[in-house]
Amino acid sequence: MAKRWGKAGEESGPSDELLEEMLGTMLPIACAGPKCEKRAHIMFPGDSPYEGGFFLGKGWTSVAAENPPAVSFLCPECFQREVDQDHVSAKPRTAVEPPVSG
Repeated sequence: MAKRWGKAGEESGPSDELLEEMLGTMLPIACAGPKCEKRAHIMFPGDSPYEGGFFLGKGWTSVAAENPPAVSFLCPECFQREVDQDHVSAKPRTAVEPPVSG
């Protein structure tokens, strides 16, 4: 079996710029659907405080809950089931602009 050796004096590992872009916090999450055991992660890129994040799993979403916890995570299948049962809406929401004073 052949081995490859790096040349002496070469930098190893990612650059400082790449490391800065990779900084973030990744948290494990579980689907809140009944009897669902699916797992994924949510990534908050950069340094805190975080303005948003993204799911490391296709189709995962979060929904506002009526009772704590205030946000629930759902896998794609459980989210579709909740939509079909009219428990959540898949319709995009429009942002509400704050009133302008003066």
